[in-house]
Amino acid sequence: ELDGGVSQNYNVTIQGSCSSLNILSATLVWTDPPGANGCTSCVLNDLDLKIEKYGANGEIVNTFYPNGLSRPDDRNNAERVRLDGRIGEAHEGLVKKNDTFGIIVKANNLVTNSQKYALVITGCFGGKGNILDTTDSVFATGATSMSGLLDAEDWINQLEDALYAIAAAGVLFILLVLTCCYACCKCCSGKE
Repeated sequence: ELDGGVSQNYNVTIQGSCSSLNILSATLVWTDPPGANGCTSCVLNDLDLKIEKYGANGEIVNTFYPNGLSRPDDRNNAERVRLDGRIGEAHEGLVKKNDTFGIIVKANNLVTNSQKYALVITGCFGGKGNILDTTDSVFATGATSMSGLLDAEDWINQLEDALYAIAAAGVLFILLVLTCCYACCKCCSGKE
């Protein structure tokens, strides 16, 4: 959860020998308050996602924005940055072992005091060099080898459980919408 104007930075260093060693992805989603009917720019609580690549001295070498943009996305409540550094791909050579990246979420412009969000980061990171502080996370359910913080394997297992729950909630939402549409059609056609 972020208050207006506040940023949260998650630093990761590419490590190990994963099949996805050269891919780093971050996806940010949040439930935005309802917009007005007929609005054209409907995001009321604007969160921004970006990935920064750091040089050897911690300086920012590159900045990548979501959804194919060259700036922050102020129109969507689902944002994704995917860096594919494999040979022949868009960011060839960009994601390599020992490279360090910052995944930054910023509460840019909020109409409420704060905004909760979900962030999924995937890539070849983990181990003792990358400790994501999940003490305020719904995934922090018990102690692990990192004194209360989740290691990569535990985090991925709990993430899978959460994604299944999100998928189930999505199905329920679709069923609710279809039920409402059916009821509305029956009502409007006079066949109650």
